[in-house]
Amino acid sequence: MLFLHQICRMVEDSRPLIIITARIGSSRLPGKVLRPFWKDYSLLEFLIRRLQARPETSRRTLATIDNSENDAVAALGTSLGVKVVRGPEDNVVARMKMCLQDEDVHYVARVTADNPFTDPELFVLQLNEMIRIGADYSYCHETPKGTAADIWTMDCFKETVAKASTKYELEHANAWVWDHPDCYKMLWFVPPKPYAGPELNLSIDTENDFIRVCTYADRFANPLVADISSINLVVGID
Repeated sequence: MLFLHQICRMVEDSRPLIIITARIGSSRLPGKVLRPFWKDYSLLEFLIRRLQARPETSRRTLATIDNSENDAVAALGTSLGVKVVRGPEDNVVARMKMCLQDEDVHYVARVTADNPFTDPELFVLQLNEMIRIGADYSYCHETPKGTAADIWTMDCFKETVAKASTKYELEHANAWVWDHPDCYKMLWFVPPKPYAGPELNLSIDTENDFIRVCTYADRFANPLVADISSINLVVGID
């Protein structure tokens, strides 16, 4: 039994750490992450459950704010078995850095709670290509807005965290690496055609976005497993 437990730990440790950034405060749509999105699932719970679909996206930490307003966000993460880290509201980079404490990982990813249709299958394709070419950082091009993740190697992420200093860089975790592409091996991943669709917006910033993306979810028997190709077909994009 001990040997099997050690094997399971090795498999678990090989997964990337996906950091989900979520908070109640939003200038355009306050409280959106806990609003009912599909059936009994809030926007945040829907995203977390989608990320359980593949082993490569099932190691998650929720990074939220260390104030009472976000107690419900933290409680939801805990209830779903997700590790929760709480830090300053105006420093996303610091919160993400806190998530790495006591973690042994080679790759770190970031998704935001306003992107409920982040696609685990797309993530796997992106990660595999990143590993194949030895990239330091990757993001997707030509995919629907709100379906992709930022992925860093641990070394690249630590370096960009250490160098981030401006207000913009501290609030946008990918700002440093995007502004210094000559310092890193970058992968702007263009996936196979079924995962394309840059004209489709699945990210939620406003009330109209929320209503629109909710209607997309309601068109599926189980939107938790809907991939980009299926979503494109359902909303009339091919």
